[in-house]
Amino acid sequence: MKKHNTLFFSLIFICALSTNAQIPNSGFELWTTNSAGRLDLQNWETGNVLFDKASTVQEVGRTGTGYSAKLISVYDSSVSYYEGGRALLFTVPFSGPVKPNAVLGYWKTLNPGFDAAVFAEVFLYDAGFTEIGYGGIQTPFGLTLSAWTNFSIPISYTTNDPVAYYDLTFTWYNFGDDSTAHAFIDDVSFDVSTNVHAIGQDNKFIVATLSNGIYKLISTTLFSDKSAVKIYDLSGKLVTTMDASTQANQTNEFLVDISSLEAGIYYCNIADDEKMSTVKLLKL
Repeated sequence: MKKHNTLFFSLIFICALSTNAQIPNSGFELWTTNSAGRLDLQNWETGNVLFDKASTVQEVGRTGTGYSAKLISVYDSSVSYYEGGRALLFTVPFSGPVKPNAVLGYWKTLNPGFDAAVFAEVFLYDAGFTEIGYGGIQTPFGLTLSAWTNFSIPISYTTNDPVAYYDLTFTWYNFGDDSTAHAFIDDVSFDVSTNVHAIGQDNKFIVATLSNGIYKLISTTLFSDKSAVKIYDLSGKLVTTMDASTQANQTNEFLVDISSLEAGIYYCNIADDEKMSTVKLLKL
């Protein structure tokens, strides 16, 4: 099993690197001075050169260090109404054979009115720039999210063609004139949690979400009662183990329950003497 563990933690590093690297400046750490002399978010398009004031500004990161993007409402004299902050990526190349199934990240809001929210959208295209996938969500109207909150933008596809490019947009729409309302975004990434990486024998899984933190893994082969089922966090720390013998013997389904764990991304590692597979799961 020692060899399996080495491969497993190498897999965690490679997987995290590949999903985060697809989005430039995904942690909003990099800022530069734009042509208007204002601090601006590197790699992303904002309205900071268009309006009377910057509407996408630097704020402390969600962990208390580094930076996040703060989206505020500013009055613009050229149109005589308030403009909301935005962070936009257009026609960014996407590499790799695995299509993402969601965009993950963190956000929070302060004092949004019944007509104020962050709208998040992702568009995915093939090599010919034909749209093949889309996802969109928003923060709740009128509800303050005072703490950093996980979000997930599920992606639906219309074809099986590989993803070649994508657009990713976060826009703060404040249809009133409340300049005190604002939102924060940090640490966005693509999620490939339904992609299973098998080491050793081919042992693929279908992941069915039953509820938040409860998943059913459906295998192409029977689970063994010798299987060791372990859950790791992103740092590689073992957070819980599960007794495979109670539900794995002579069945191709296995129930994984991480509902009691803190919100975040986890890796479910299933291994026996011959093979090992990992599945990345999300607890909101």
